[in-house]
Parts: sequence; C-alpha cells; structure tokens
Amino acid sequence: MRTTCGVEMAELEKKLAKAGYRVISWKVLEREMSNKVSATEAAGSLGAEALFQINSLERSQKHIGKDALWEREFYDTNESGAKIREHAFDDPTRAYFKKQYFDQFESNVDLERLAITLDANAVFVKTGESIWYYRWTYADPAAIDYRKEVLVKCKSDNRDCADFKPRSQNPIEPKMTVAGESEAVSVTEKPEDKKEAMYAQLLSTVMSDLVRNFSK
Repeated sequence: MRTTCGVEMAELEKKLAKAGYRVISWKVLEREMSNKVSATEAAGSLGAEALFQINSLERSQKHIGKDALWEREFYDTNESGAKIREHAFDDPTRAYFKKQYFDQFESNVDLERLAITLDANAVFVKTGESIWYYRWTYADPAAIDYRKEVLVKCKSDNRDCADFKPRSQNPIEPKMTVAGESEAVSVTEKPEDKKEAMYAQLLSTVMSDLVRNFSK
C-alpha cells in the first residue's frame, strides 16, 4: 500500500480496524520496503495475509442535469404576499412567466457534484495473486434545493406585470440605542472548505463500502 495519500490510507486503515481486522499501517509497510523488498515480501515478513493495493483514487465532477427537476407553482396572494390559493394558469401564460422570471435563474444553477472513483484490489500475500477487485464511483447525494420566489401584480391578461412589494403584516419598529450602532457579522465558509468537507464524507462512505464488500 505505497502511496503519498496519507489521509486516504488512514481512513482505509480505520475502517478495516473497525471491522475487526488486524491492520498493518502503510507507513510501517513503506519503511520495510525501503530495504529493497517488494510490497508482498514486506507484508509477509510482518505477518499479513492480505495486501490492499490502491490503484487509483480520483476526484471528479459529475453533472446531474439529467436527474434534476424544476418544480414551479403559482398562487394568488393577498396584499401582504401571503398565499391564498393555487392558480392554474394556461400553458402560454406559464411559459411567459417562466421566460420572464425564471429562465435566467435556472440556467445559472450549478448542477455539478463532487465525485470519487476508487479502484483497488486485494492480494493474497502467500501466493502474490490478486484475489479480489473493487471499483466504484460515488457522487455527492445531496439533493439540489434551489428556491426562487417572485411576487408580481398583473392585469387581467396576465401579460402586463410589475414587481409587487407586499405590505408587511407585522411591521418591525426600529431598535433604538443610546449611542452608536450594532451590526451582525456573518462569517461564511469558504467554497474550498466546503469541498474538502464533502470530499471527506465521500471518502468515508467509499472506504466503508470497500471494507463491507471485502468482508462478504
């Protein structure tokens, strides 16, 4: 199991140990291999019966556009913007609203998801033969839930429309302070941090699946 992917190998070792296997760390194996012996020879000298070889572990972006579904609903509202009832517009009117208010928003939505592809095999140390193979591509399963709400006031033909600002049902009185002012500060997570967190989740799932299938 010689690799520079220490985090990934540590995750595999953790999953194997949790499943009840005696695990020899890839770091120990790498140290033994520095004595000019093969991976199977080093594993055998350490008492291992099986050697996992990670052939590739790749990140990719999977486009899920074919699985995406936009749901559009139309309602009548009161002057405060609260929904009263659904409104069944005819097809031309719905198409007009879609083009006028939703097309640009929907076309800018990112439909790509992070994915991991793991290719590995297990070698029987005593003979050096590959006895088990594994390959799986797993993508972020999180559902896309983008929402856009538009309030418009239209004339009877439903074509001459203008943005509608509802009257607040519960007007908020301004908060007074003796001196100075207060302002909430929002610290958002960086996109790269979110990607790394998602990668860690995907990696954990893939390694668990590898160990589960090997144990069958």
